[in-house]
Amino acid sequence: MDVRLRTQVTRSATILCRALLAAILIILSSVFGAQTAHACAAGMAPFSEFTIDLAETVFRGRAVAYEIVRNDAGTFARLSFEVVETYKGHDVPVHSAFWSNSTFGLPASLEDFTTIYGDDIVVGLASMAIAGALAGARASERFVFRLYFPELFEGPWVLQSPCEPPYMGDFDDFEPLLRRQGILN
Repeated sequence: MDVRLRTQVTRSATILCRALLAAILIILSSVFGAQTAHACAAGMAPFSEFTIDLAETVFRGRAVAYEIVRNDAGTFARLSFEVVETYKGHDVPVHSAFWSNSTFGLPASLEDFTTIYGDDIVVGLASMAIAGALAGARASERFVFRLYFPELFEGPWVLQSPCEPPYMGDFDDFEPLLRRQGILN
C-alpha cells in the first residue's frame, strides 16, 4: 500500500474513532451523568397528596434523636421517633429513618427540628428505592448507594418530593389530609 494512502486511511480512522468516542461519551453522560434540576424558583409547593400514597409506613410520634451525617454520599439527617400511633406499616415503639431535605436544608439540632416540625408529628417513610425515585435519584444513583452505602439503602427514608415540604409535620396540619386519604378514620 502506498505510504500516502496509508497515512490518509490512518488519519480518517483516527477521526472516525474520536467522533465515535465523543458520541459514546455524550450518550453515557446523558444517561448516567445528567442532573435533575432541583432549583425551586417559584418557592415551596404545597405538600402533594400523591406522596401519601407512596408511604410504606405512616405514624404519629415525636423526634427523640437527631444527628446530621456527612459522608461521601452527601449530607443527611438520621432521626429516631418515638411512635404514639401507627396508621400504616410496621407497628413498633421507635422508628429510625434518614432524611436529606436537599431542597431546604437540614435543621442544625433536635431542638431546631422540634421548633420547625413540632413535638406531635406525622411522618411518612419509605425505602430508598421509593424515596430516592421520588426525590429524583436515577436508578444508577440508587445502585451506587446500594453498592457503596448499604446502610443508607437499607434504612427507611422520610418521603419528600423536590420543592415540597417533607412527609413530616404537625399532626393538626396533617390530620385532615390523612382523613381524606383514608389513612386515619
